[in-house]
Amino acid sequence: MIFSLLKGKLLGVFTPYLIGAGALLVTFLFVSYNQLKADLKAAEDTIVALEYSAEAARVVQEAQDAFNEESKVQLATLNVDLIKQTKYSNDLRSKLQKHNLTNLAAKKPVLIQKRINDASNKIIADIIASTNR
Repeated sequence: MIFSLLKGKLLGVFTPYLIGAGALLVTFLFVSYNQLKADLKAAEDTIVALEYSAEAARVVQEAQDAFNEESKVQLATLNVDLIKQTKYSNDLRSKLQKHNLTNLAAKKPVLIQKRINDASNKIIADIIASTNR
């Protein structure tokens, strides 16, 4: 009996505090819910931005890979051309070594002089023609 009297008096005294604590708890839960909701929205936005960035990076990587493949093909072509030009250059060197122009100029100066003059005149004519354009 004393317990029920104390319970009634205590409950009556603490009722405003309990209601206030309950209201405070509901307010806290509401604010926490809204904060979690905002955090979730921000996380979703971040995920979308990261997915977009990942897709853009993938597209750039594919373009870079295609460029690298094209560069490899061009490099292989240039290497083949270089080998051909080196062979041609070596052939010309061997021809020059076979024909000793110094000896030929000493033996037949008129023949060499005519070729040199003709080649010089052709070069001068080409220069004049290219500057007159």
